[in-house]
Amino acid sequence: MEKREIAVESPLCSLCRVEVESNSHLFFECRFVWLVWSRCFAWLGVQFVSHNDPLLNFSQFRLWNVSASANEMWGVIWTAVVRELWKHRNNVIFNGGVVNGLKVVALVQVKVWSWITSKFLSGLFSFFKWCLEPLVCMTMVS
Repeated sequence: MEKREIAVESPLCSLCRVEVESNSHLFFECRFVWLVWSRCFAWLGVQFVSHNDPLLNFSQFRLWNVSASANEMWGVIWTAVVRELWKHRNNVIFNGGVVNGLKVVALVQVKVWSWITSKFLSGLFSFFKWCLEPLVCMTMVS
């Protein structure tokens, strides 16, 4: 079968092997992906009901009554989750990788921490603190 002009064995999602892969399934509906998002929200200490449309889902990450830098960080978190899910899916398909949600969440934590601490001079906190108290760290950034 042809998918995105690349020959693949099956139209089923390579992460759950249950549903046909679509953009909304791959990033928001797949049971594996849902667990990744849930772990990210638990790490961030937030409760969230996500939309399955990519644009509407991203817009849910724009918060009212917070600084521009805080909204930028939330956007980076969203982008990091989507990017790592895409990379993980490609690793499973093209490199025979193993589906591992904890690895995806850990990579999101590393990517966002690296971005924040390189972009904001006031974002000088340890990776350890970032993993334990991400919301506290986000308030330290201006």
